[in-house]
Amino acid sequence: MRSIRAAWPLAAALLAGLFLGVLLLERGAVLPLAGIGAAALVWVTVSRAEAVLLLLLAFAASLIPGDLNLSVRLAVVNVYVTDLLFMPLLAVLLLRLLLRDGWRWRSTPLDLPLLLFLGATVSGMLTASLTRGVPLADTTYEAHFLLYYVAFFLVTNMVRRPEQLRRLVIGGFAIALLVALTIVVQGLGVAIPFVSASILRTDEGVIRMFHPGGSLLFHSLIVVTCYLLLAGAETRLLPIVSAGGLLAVALAMGLSRNTLIAAAVGLLVGVIILRGRHLSRLMVPGILLLAIIGAVLWLETNGQSSFLGRYLEAYGTRVSRMLSGDLLTDADTLNWRLREVEYAVPLVRENPVLGIGLSVPYRPPFYVTDPLTRYIHNSYLWLWLKTGLVGLVAFLWLSYRFLTRSLRLWQGNSSDLMQALVLGTGLAFLGDMLSNLVAPSFVQDWGSLVYPLLLGAVECALMAVPAPALAPVRREVAPWPVTWQYRKPASR
Repeated sequence: MRSIRAAWPLAAALLAGLFLGVLLLERGAVLPLAGIGAAALVWVTVSRAEAVLLLLLAFAASLIPGDLNLSVRLAVVNVYVTDLLFMPLLAVLLLRLLLRDGWRWRSTPLDLPLLLFLGATVSGMLTASLTRGVPLADTTYEAHFLLYYVAFFLVTNMVRRPEQLRRLVIGGFAIALLVALTIVVQGLGVAIPFVSASILRTDEGVIRMFHPGGSLLFHSLIVVTCYLLLAGAETRLLPIVSAGGLLAVALAMGLSRNTLIAAAVGLLVGVIILRGRHLSRLMVPGILLLAIIGAVLWLETNGQSSFLGRYLEAYGTRVSRMLSGDLLTDADTLNWRLREVEYAVPLVRENPVLGIGLSVPYRPPFYVTDPLTRYIHNSYLWLWLKTGLVGLVAFLWLSYRFLTRSLRLWQGNSSDLMQALVLGTGLAFLGDMLSNLVAPSFVQDWGSLVYPLLLGAVECALMAVPAPALAPVRREVAPWPVTWQYRKPASR
């Protein structure tokens, strides 16, 4: 009996090889390779769910080119490659909940608003199809950006062990650094084959990159900054400062004024929360940054143009135009955003509860070949217009619950990395809420998948904290936010 048990893996492998060999001879290489890929995906999903989540994040951040996220029309919906990554995760989660003893649903305070938000998305699809005559398959493109928020539940229920969460967080940072590196290299003029030309623009004499991974870079930069402040004295600062510098340069190459404002707001709130603690650690990186800026400005004044100098000059031009009051000229994009609002508001008043539905054009073209008649730069107006008050209120409720938890409970976890993750993501999300008034990263393209993965990781970090550790420590006169400190559970 023991010999049979020991030999069955070899026998199964031989049978599988024979089966694949027959398929290879009869059907060619495509079907066997697809079978091997599917089997590998199932194995990775069962044993390392965080690896599949990181693969989804690589798609969302366009580390894997968006052109590879192909779609196939099945019945009345379009199915994308990222959907095929979601399906095994959902199937494994469902089977474990049904069949595995002790495997229960991990609920969070964010579940209810998120479920309401997903329901509003489905309602938006049906509204467009039933009242506007839009084919249901045509609504799936915009619906994907919102329905992918279901990834939050995959993170909170599939990432259960501390080592899984740590691999997910570090893997996410690695993806962000690789994306930042591709942006910087592309800005230097080196062509990268897998970087889509659609994200490149020439603005103010430099290459400006509208990269879908910008949200991940922004959150990673704020988290790295928080880790720099919170890490223990034994932590080596040079790698952290270097990583933060690469992320900052890559973000600056986007020349986004809204990102600058979002970062300023997030970091200012962070300073208020930390109340000056550990801020001295920023002295060395700050002096280094000022030295670099001074050197660049000296080169510029002496007629020696540099890579960083060109971007600093371009960024300065955009910021000065913002401060000068020339924002409503035809040359500035804010004028286009105001025109979008003028067309969207009347439709919102006519359809306040359910909206007009997904993938429904709401304005005429601004020029002959304008493809963006369904696009709007304000995320909140986008949600109200397309999913109604139900979708907008659900998303604002979700945002409020997340912000209050992350900015109040970040000290509960004893790990410096997890504290930085919770606090940094909360601060970055707060800045993003302002940024999304003019740049809809919450609902735009595949990059929106970044948010449910980040929110899910934060909730996993908070769920790892024992309940007594989340007890608030209140002073007699405590300004908001209330300081939360880690308390060890009483020994029995």
